[in-house]
Amino acid sequence: MAVTVRCQKCGADNRLGQLFCHACGAKLDLSKLTPEQVARENRAINPAAVAARIVRLALFLGLLAVLGLLCWPAAPAGDPPSVNGSGIVKDQMSALRVAIMRKVEKRETFSEADLNAHLNAVIRNGGTGGGMNLQLREVRIDLRDGAVEAWTRSSLGPLTITYSSLARVEEGAGGRKTFRATDARIGHLPLPGPLRDRVVGQLASMFQMLQEEQLLLQRLATVELVDGAVHTATAAP
Repeated sequence: MAVTVRCQKCGADNRLGQLFCHACGAKLDLSKLTPEQVARENRAINPAAVAARIVRLALFLGLLAVLGLLCWPAAPAGDPPSVNGSGIVKDQMSALRVAIMRKVEKRETFSEADLNAHLNAVIRNGGTGGGMNLQLREVRIDLRDGAVEAWTRSSLGPLTITYSSLARVEEGAGGRKTFRATDARIGHLPLPGPLRDRVVGQLASMFQMLQEEQLLLQRLATVELVDGAVHTATAAP
């Protein structure tokens, strides 16, 4: 039972530790408390219960922080899509295919803004569905020297979700270039191991609809990623 101090003026009971009465504001007389009463009040405070409350509060705040990082959309990567970029990319791809058929050398440079316009056009025509009823709204790539960051913006009802993954170009079997993901995020939250691989897999499946583009890449002699562009070339005769 908690120790109380009775107000000499109005008779109200007050918890030990108060200096003034909660009812009338008069100063409380603490001179009549015995040492045994004070010790009993101190024992009523359970250190284990206090520690448990602190742990629960820390876990709750940690969960709020994680949810905040997940739901805080990351800024778009790369250059914004150009107005006529999709048409420009299609013309460049057509010129490369003709050069391959004629076995002549041809060089083309694809700008980041044009590629982002083309990617969004392909995504719109190929559907915007995703896992967990996600609706894909926008996709961008950020080209760097020997690396590329893929970024997507999706909606889940009123909630906006962004995914991003950084992949570096590596030399594969037979001189074929492959991409190895080194980082993945949902919103601003970096993902470890299996979760990272899951996000990378989702992004990779999105780019699988670019079948025509992938076939052309396999037939090119040169594909070089630089800051803001892709340099390509067919084989010399």
